[in-house]
Amino acid sequence: MNHSAQQLLLLASRERLSPDQQARAVELARDVDDWDTFLRIATRALSLCLVRGTLSSLPAGSVPANVLDLLRQGARLQVARSLMIEAAYRHFMSRCLTPSGAAHVFFKGPALSARYYATPAHRPCRDLDVLVEESRVLDVVMYARNEGYLPYGVDGVVNDRDLTAWVKYSSVLPMLSPSGVLVEIHKSFDHGEGYLDAHAMLARSESVPLRDSSIRALRTADLFTYICMHHTRHFWSHLHWFSDLDALSSHASFSLDEVRRVARQAGLLSTVDACLGLNRLAASGRWTLSPEAGPEHALLDSAVACLLGGRGYEEELRTTRISKDRAFAWQLSGAQSPRYRLRGLALKAKPTFTDYLALPLPEWLQPLYYVTRPFRALSLLMKGKAPNAGSAAGSAGGR
Repeated sequence: MNHSAQQLLLLASRERLSPDQQARAVELARDVDDWDTFLRIATRALSLCLVRGTLSSLPAGSVPANVLDLLRQGARLQVARSLMIEAAYRHFMSRCLTPSGAAHVFFKGPALSARYYATPAHRPCRDLDVLVEESRVLDVVMYARNEGYLPYGVDGVVNDRDLTAWVKYSSVLPMLSPSGVLVEIHKSFDHGEGYLDAHAMLARSESVPLRDSSIRALRTADLFTYICMHHTRHFWSHLHWFSDLDALSSHASFSLDEVRRVARQAGLLSTVDACLGLNRLAASGRWTLSPEAGPEHALLDSAVACLLGGRGYEEELRTTRISKDRAFAWQLSGAQSPRYRLRGLALKAKPTFTDYLALPLPEWLQPLYYVTRPFRALSLLMKGKAPNAGSAAGSAGGR
């Protein structure tokens, strides 16, 4: 797929285009040399509705009719999936969250699309992400289990003691709903690293209209800072994430001063600044790949490489991350680096659910995991296996 097609993909993956951007999209569409690959990547990167809406708005003849027809068919499937996710939200809300009385906030998914997109179905999602006040997470998980939700991506949860340990030692708790939708219950926004103040962000969350009801959502500054961190840790491998940048930064509630204040407090100012630069590059439709030119170019380079290489390439890149939530060394200033590394070492020392599975002690004896964990890690290393520093079930979706 040639460079014009790559530029068009990033330009078309936003809900609205200016007249200049539309004119540039027409120019780029004329030069696309492989529409099949273009469609395949748009499908894999979850942007059929966005791309279809943009390309359909161009003057007749700008895009081959058969391409528009295929986009239209794929978009219908994406809309159906979005409706399924919304139904899963309503079920989880009425059967698990409301009965528990737990304070909570949804982020990404319906909470993002309902507030920032003119047509919410344009913004796809594969799962539901909800942060629950930490003291009530076990209650919510118990309600969910009793409603037929199953722990996802983890073995060994067979009784209440196992479930309690899973909740205690995991920062993200993926559960599969009876309808087959993944619900990720979060205790923090950053895998327990503590840079994003989940308690404060939950306290200042807002109610957002969702059809005939409402949904708890993060303040725009909090959400923007979070998505910059999250999408960067995944190397901007999905096209609709570019639309998130555009949708939030152009929303009436967006305040750059507030965003920079939240980002500075979280040690994410360099990340947010790079993402704002990335948005300008993608929106221009006239970029070239030059990863040495600066952080925003490094993000663009990794994004294009992931789009072309698929999920397998992103998974390769994950092995180069400096932590679960930091992908690049430039995301840390010199002053932050020692403190960050010390916090990382402290997190590695904390017991995990895999420690529990290896030795399922009753809760009153579980402090012994601080003693047994180093020996278990050494044993795994001697066997040539990497010890699991997190929970047995990491983030399953993250989209």
